[in-house]
Amino acid sequence: MSSSAQWISDQLNKCNFVTSAEVDGNRLSVVRDSRPTASIGVISLRDVTVADVLPLVEGVQSVDFVLNVPKAGRFMGEAIEQLGLKNVGWGGLGDSIRALRDFDRLGDYQERELTFVMRGLRQHGRVTSLTLLDDHRIVVVRRGLPELVVFVGAMYQPTAETVRDAIDRYGDFDLFAATNPNSDPTAEAIRVAADAGIQMLKWRETLAALHR
Repeated sequence: MSSSAQWISDQLNKCNFVTSAEVDGNRLSVVRDSRPTASIGVISLRDVTVADVLPLVEGVQSVDFVLNVPKAGRFMGEAIEQLGLKNVGWGGLGDSIRALRDFDRLGDYQERELTFVMRGLRQHGRVTSLTLLDDHRIVVVRRGLPELVVFVGAMYQPTAETVRDAIDRYGDFDLFAATNPNSDPTAEAIRVAADAGIQMLKWRETLAALHR
């Protein structure tokens, strides 16, 4: 029995819409009060790659959701793409709870902020294609302009430490998109980003910047 899976089971059993969450290795069978029983695959990795998710989603024993335990963990772009093709949801504990609560099919759940940003970028007149590097960075190819790597930051008030952590954890990007509608990056955050050659912009400013 996976200790991570047992811990997740304990957390899900606290939800008032869950009848039971039984552990079988690194998988959970979650019986819900008013929705179909769902299967969750539990992993605990810093970087979730396509090789990590394939054993959970191939064949008749495919799970409905892949849950990565560490809060600082990330799903790489190819893993997200594969899960989308298989109609399997993905995310952390909070994502799994929302998926279990709100959807009959957990594969219909989509991480809200990333989905919002991807939709906005696809509808942008300058954008010709998008590629997910991971769950926070998107390569944006623009018509007649250089491509950009956009980092999606949904926090209310990005700080200098927020920017440093994003750079340390996710690596290179050109633009930090503060997507929270009430986002108010601190002056120090803007300065630290600028020193690293990164634009720190609110969402509307991000869309405008893609034209130039």
